[in-house]
Amino acid sequence: MKHFIYISLLLLASCISVSAAPATADTAAAAVADTVAAAKKAPQQAVSAQDYFSTGNKAYRGCDYPRAILNYEKARKLAPLNEDIRHNLEITRGKTIDRMPPEGEMFFTRWYKGTMMSMTIDAWAYMSLAALVAALLLYLVYLFVDSMMVRRMAFYLSATLVVVYVIATIMAWQRKHALTTHDTAVIMAEMVTVRSSPTSKSPETCIIHEGTFVRITDKEMSSGKLKDGKGKGWLGIELSDGREGWIEANTVEEI
Repeated sequence: MKHFIYISLLLLASCISVSAAPATADTAAAAVADTVAAAKKAPQQAVSAQDYFSTGNKAYRGCDYPRAILNYEKARKLAPLNEDIRHNLEITRGKTIDRMPPEGEMFFTRWYKGTMMSMTIDAWAYMSLAALVAALLLYLVYLFVDSMMVRRMAFYLSATLVVVYVIATIMAWQRKHALTTHDTAVIMAEMVTVRSSPTSKSPETCIIHEGTFVRITDKEMSSGKLKDGKGKGWLGIELSDGREGWIEANTVEEI
């Protein structure tokens, strides 16, 4: 009875993973379709790290440094461990007026992001499913084979594959979140006034210029819930040096 319960639980987990896999695939397919559609509307934007990198290089050679930084940042988002992208981004940032300090990032964080982005959402999902099915089969071997050595090996391999299943599932969700979350941006307007509140009449906090990297902290005012006299939405931002404020939403492009 005890063994039957274990097998039932594993089969249930397998069924749940099988039913979840098509949803993950559909989500990924929709994301790819949206990206391709966006690329057709805006040819300067690419759909891979290498294409973003090439577009950034072209923008740099044309002295369009904000556009170059935007594409390098998009490339780095897809390939965090690529040193060529990081090098070109640092050089291009040196061409900007503000020259803000880059955000600090530990090596482990970059390695984790690089590992996560090394495979597609579907690939992580299929790895997760395969690991779970293999773990189930090995557990069955552990239950019904007489050889103690084989049972021990099957048990430890099954436990290892369960860990692989958990890690792959987390990676799939993390990658999906990374690709669908746009909480950073690059200033594209020549000069932008950062204000203390989302209105053109509020005091100025500072002035920033094109090419500056910002982290978006509040998007609630960007869709027209609160507008100034000219009818432009606002974004709450944080600079890499810790300063915060509000800017007009049409002065940036999200990464």
